[in-house]
Amino acid sequence: MSDINRKLRVLELFSGIGGMHCALKRQQLDGEDFIDFEVVAALDINHTANEVYNDNFPNVSVMCRTIENVSIKQYEKWNCNMWLMSPSCQPFTRQGHQKGLEDNRSNGFIGLMSIIDQLENKPQYILLENVDGFNGSQAHQLLLKTLLSNHYSYRQFLLSPIQYGIPNSRLRYYLVAERRNQQITNDTIETSYVSNSLDKLFNNLKLQFPTSTFTSSENINLPNGKVVNDTYEQCSNSCQLLVKEQLIIDNFLEKNIDYSMFELTDEQLLRGYFITDIVSKFSKRSCCFTRSYRKYFEGTGSLLYINGDINVNDNFITKDIWYQCKNDKQLEETMKSKLKQFVQLRYFTPKEIANLHCFPVDYKFPQQITVKQCYQLLGNSLNVFVVALLIRGFFDDSLF
Repeated sequence: MSDINRKLRVLELFSGIGGMHCALKRQQLDGEDFIDFEVVAALDINHTANEVYNDNFPNVSVMCRTIENVSIKQYEKWNCNMWLMSPSCQPFTRQGHQKGLEDNRSNGFIGLMSIIDQLENKPQYILLENVDGFNGSQAHQLLLKTLLSNHYSYRQFLLSPIQYGIPNSRLRYYLVAERRNQQITNDTIETSYVSNSLDKLFNNLKLQFPTSTFTSSENINLPNGKVVNDTYEQCSNSCQLLVKEQLIIDNFLEKNIDYSMFELTDEQLLRGYFITDIVSKFSKRSCCFTRSYRKYFEGTGSLLYINGDINVNDNFITKDIWYQCKNDKQLEETMKSKLKQFVQLRYFTPKEIANLHCFPVDYKFPQQITVKQCYQLLGNSLNVFVVALLIRGFFDDSLF
C-alpha cells in the first residue's frame, strides 16, 4: 500500500469534461473520504469541454492552454503530487490517420514528457488513459522511456467497463506509475485488474443506478433474423467478468422523458438497420460510443430497441432487398413502411451515455451545449468507474 500522509494536490491534464475529477470523487465510499484531494488546475484546449467542466466544478481553475506552453515555473508552483491525463486519442484511433507523434495533436503529450524531465518536484503518482491504439506506438515508447529515466515504476492495463458489470464495451489502455527510489516495471499489458475495493465501488455504482426489478425473457428476434441479445458477451479482448453480477441497459436509461427527438426516421431506420449494433433495455452489453455517434451508423455506438420484448420472426427484409432499395424508390418506400411496423429504434441520449460512462447522476451539461456537442464530448471522454478503480489501487493494493 502506498503511503499517503498529505492531501493530494492533483493536476488534471487534457481534462476534457472532467472524467478524471469524477473518478476522484467516487472514492467517497461508505460515507467516508478515503482520499483527501484538491484539483489545483485543469488544462484543455477545447473551449466547449472547459465550459462543461467549469459548470460542474466551479471551484477549479480551468485553463484553456496548450500543455507545452505552460512554463516550468508554473508547474513547479502548482507542485502537484498526482497527475491525471487523457491525451488526445485521435492520432492513435483506428478511424484516424494514425500519424502518432507526427500528428500536431500529439504536441501536448510530447511537451509534457519534456516537462517531466525538467521538473525538480515531479509528481509522485501518474495515471494515463488512451485508446488501445496508443499501446505499441512511438508515443507509448516515449512515455515508458520518460518514466524509467525519472525513476517511476509502472503497470499497464487494457481494461473495459463490461468486465466490471457495466453494460458497455470501451476497451482502453491505462498506465499507472509511482515515483520510487527503486525502479520496478511491468512491460506486459494486463487484461484484468481486481482491487480490494472493487466490491465497494460496484455496490456504490448500484446505489447510483439501482438494479431494475424486472427480468427479461427471451432474446428479441427482429426481421431478417437479427437478434437483440440480452445475455452477457465478453468484451473485445476476451476479458472475464470480474464482478458477481452484470447490470443491464435499463439501469442506465432516463425515465419519463420525451424520446421523440432521439427516434430514427424511416429513412434512418432503413439505412442503419443492417450496419448498426442494436440492443434492448434487457441487454447486458452495448458498443463503444464515439464522438461521431448519430453522425454515422457503423462503429459509433449502439441503437436502442424501443419495442420492449416483442418478438418478430417475419424475415420480409434481407440485405439483397436492402441493396435493391437503393435503385428502386417504390420498393424503398414499401420497405420503410414495413420495417417501421415492427422495429422502433432510437439513439441513446447524452445523459444515458454519461450514465454508461459512470458519471455521477448529478453531472450536467449547460443549456448552451448542443446535443451534437454532448455526443462529441462524451465520445472523447472515459469511463469514470474504471479510472476510480485504478486510483483506488494506488492506496489500498500493492499495485507495484
